[in-house]
Amino acid sequence: MANKGGLEGIVVADVQTSLVNGEEGKLIYAGYSIEDLAENALFEEVVYLLHHVRLPNQAELEETRSYIAENAAIPQAVIDTMKATPKDTPAMAVVRTATSMLSSYDPDAENLTDKDVARQKALRMTGQVTTICAAWNRIKDGKEPVAPRKDLNLSQNFMYMLTGEEPDEVASQAVNVYLVLLAEHGMNASTFTSRVITATGSDMHSAVVGAIGALKGPSHGGANAEAMKMFLEIGEPENVENWFKTNIKE
Repeated sequence: MANKGGLEGIVVADVQTSLVNGEEGKLIYAGYSIEDLAENALFEEVVYLLHHVRLPNQAELEETRSYIAENAAIPQAVIDTMKATPKDTPAMAVVRTATSMLSSYDPDAENLTDKDVARQKALRMTGQVTTICAAWNRIKDGKEPVAPRKDLNLSQNFMYMLTGEEPDEVASQAVNVYLVLLAEHGMNASTFTSRVITATGSDMHSAVVGAIGALKGPSHGGANAEAMKMFLEIGEPENVENWFKTNIKE
């Protein structure tokens, strides 16, 4: 039988961090259902869970939250590069390039052997990439970026950096749930890409940049952007039925 290409049905790794069962509509992180985590957990708790395969206690959660917040600022050179970027550049392209620049300013960028250093580096990047996303949203609109605060969790900080105002709790919670839902999806395209890069002995920043490149594709993360366009086009809930009749063919 001819090989059609692709990796469907091929086992490439055995992981403990998640179980994705699309047929039954189940998503489990390290033994916890996504419903429980989305309803009850901070994103930082899920980050800790995926790093350590257990949930943190209160002290560990605060240590994780504070470390991310205290290291979320990005170098001025990265901000200056973003300001020099054409304002119509796709956001994912900006995030990809800015994330690559971070490696030049991370003292541990080329430390490839220490697992504790790797975890800290991953936590720093978690905060920094969030800052990059919020900063670009303001820069493309001709506004100055807002620096992250050390007293906020990541979702609150994202809203604060977007608006420059005290974060709205409803909006912050919505962002938190969204991040929890997307934190781990098994061996998807971006994860697979990052693991291939890591397997060559390359550094974490290169692996994340490669993952962002894969996520940018319309068949992967780009689908989220298309879904948002659809939501904006539909507008109000009462327009859903007519929109589907007009645009969706069986």
